[in-house]
Amino acid sequence: MDFEAPLTSLVWITSIVSIIFIFIVSNLVIGDLGDGTFWWKLSLIISCGTTAGAIIPEVAKIFTSVKSDFVQNVVTSSRYGGVSLNVLQVLRLEISAVLLMR
Repeated sequence: MDFEAPLTSLVWITSIVSIIFIFIVSNLVIGDLGDGTFWWKLSLIISCGTTAGAIIPEVAKIFTSVKSDFVQNVVTSSRYGGVSLNVLQVLRLEISAVLLMR
């Protein structure tokens, strides 16, 4: 059973609903400020943060999901290689993570 799928769906559904409501409420509350475009510019900026909040857990799942190759490699090295191989495997994964973030 995939326990991550419902949470992933929930995060994306709530993010999409939040973005829709951000645009609606911003238009209603501050729709007439400035030249009339301030509301959607502000909504777009807030939506970028909401989208980032949905994307960051997806990226984190690459390193933490039970199904990910990273986690499976650590489990395998722990099972068969002992402590020293496990430490080397984690170091290799950390280096890979740093290189991916560049």
